[in-house]
Amino acid sequence: MDELLSASEGSHSASQKVKLLRIGNIVSLLFCFGAIIVGLLVHPNIAEVGEANPSYLTLPNLFVNIFWAILFPLQFGFVLYAQFNALHVVQEAVSRGINWYFIASNLLIPGWILFWCKEEFAISEIFIILNTIAITKIHRNLIIYYPPSTNSHLNSFKLITFIHTPFSMYAALTLLDVLHVGFVAFAGTDREYQILACIAVWALAIVGIGWTTVGLWSDGRRDSVFGISIAWILLGIAVQQRSVLFLSIQAITLAIIQVHTAQDRYLNGGHYYKTIKNDYMMEMKTIEFMSLLQSLGVGSLGSRYSLNR
Repeated sequence: MDELLSASEGSHSASQKVKLLRIGNIVSLLFCFGAIIVGLLVHPNIAEVGEANPSYLTLPNLFVNIFWAILFPLQFGFVLYAQFNALHVVQEAVSRGINWYFIASNLLIPGWILFWCKEEFAISEIFIILNTIAITKIHRNLIIYYPPSTNSHLNSFKLITFIHTPFSMYAALTLLDVLHVGFVAFAGTDREYQILACIAVWALAIVGIGWTTVGLWSDGRRDSVFGISIAWILLGIAVQQRSVLFLSIQAITLAIIQVHTAQDRYLNGGHYYKTIKNDYMMEMKTIEFMSLLQSLGVGSLGSRYSLNR
């Protein structure tokens, strides 16, 4: 990992691989965007199939549209602007962090659209799972090996906005996609699936809070953008499933908790920061607590506590 972070500080001419990736990222995203437009124009289209086959994890159209209205410009910002940055560390993030995974993802989405519109949901789930693997790989690579918190050249508003943010958002959305399409393919809207839906909601929340608070899957580095995206998804589920009261209440409660933890992580150290900082803060609080005990005359208790440590 250290050698991945040891990129040169200045500008660097792009390698042949980076040049190919730049072209592939642009062409594949345009192809994906075109496939989505076609999927919205055919009959039955993506939205019509979704309305005809709801699940307990279906989001309101407004929530989906707002999410993509933010995500698509960020993705185009990446392929048309950020990936052309001359800094060596950015080129390394493109070639080794993002690699060919983004191109693969963009080529998988048309496959999902094709089988979704044909209502072959089991096959469409395969495409969604593969897409989730690709985007999750990018997301994890960027946070572990190219976090803004450990490289000043990546710690700029433009690069965070157009490199880290879109992949954090997309990674959160793909998790929902796997669960939602899986529900449509293999479950249903019968009452016995409501408990399963609650488990799925809790799974989303646990993953989101895990990324936001302890960085379980990223060597201790947190991602508040991912957490906020999960909160938005949970809020959408709560709104859409308001007729199923116990599911809606759980979803909105978990969304509030997720927002709180994400906000706390952001205010205490940005989108990504290492576990060591939290350990240091806990140690400082322990020292302050011991000083307070001694000032109150509870020295023996403090001594025993120190010896036990």
